[in-house]
Amino acid sequence: KNPFSFLFFFLSLCFLWLLGFSMFYFFVSFLLFWDAVQICQGDVSSADRKVLIEFYEATQGKGWINSKNWGTGDPCVDEWTGVGCVDDDSEIVSIKLQGNLLAGILPSSLTNLARLETFDLSNNELSAEIPSFSQESLESVVLSSNQLEGSIPPLFFILPHLKKIVLNDNSLTGEILPIGETVSALKELDVSLNSFSGSFSLDSQLYPELETMFVAFVTISFIILSTNIHLDLLQIIH
Repeated sequence: KNPFSFLFFFLSLCFLWLLGFSMFYFFVSFLLFWDAVQICQGDVSSADRKVLIEFYEATQGKGWINSKNWGTGDPCVDEWTGVGCVDDDSEIVSIKLQGNLLAGILPSSLTNLARLETFDLSNNELSAEIPSFSQESLESVVLSSNQLEGSIPPLFFILPHLKKIVLNDNSLTGEILPIGETVSALKELDVSLNSFSGSFSLDSQLYPELETMFVAFVTISFIILSTNIHLDLLQIIH
């Protein structure tokens, strides 16, 4: 027998064994890597998920027009209707459910969504008071055309990034703008068609970024306008 044939056969077996081991190692490594990716993605905290479930129940989620995937799996990875997340699907940054037949109240636990930026529940049937959102990340709150009561949360006027507040067509009361507070970012304010009373002052030092303001069909006694206020649009109709 040719000794080289035996050597070739032996080396072939070694090569096949090494190839098989390498493929097995690669396959196991890939599975571990994929599991790690899945863990990193969609890792919405159980606390944030609980907040959304409370919100769903408090606003009669079973009666929504569209509640696709709500309550199933992860809010971000499974794309719950109206829920927006950061790129890695780990935190919730927006809730947009306009005209979706939400009814009931807004739970105070919504203030625990630490990265929330946009909150739009306009054209629904929500009642009771607006939660006192305190998230510094908040940029836009749109709750127009509901049945909300109570006053505008004072914290709205000191949040550093809140640019847009639209609350028209509700039953809100109290002061429109707090006196003596500094608003660093507010650009648009619509409080028309509510039950506000009293007076308010517009001064560029108090509201330096304000560009658009609607105060139509509310009861106000007087308005103080600073000579250096610069509004692109101011609508006041009694």
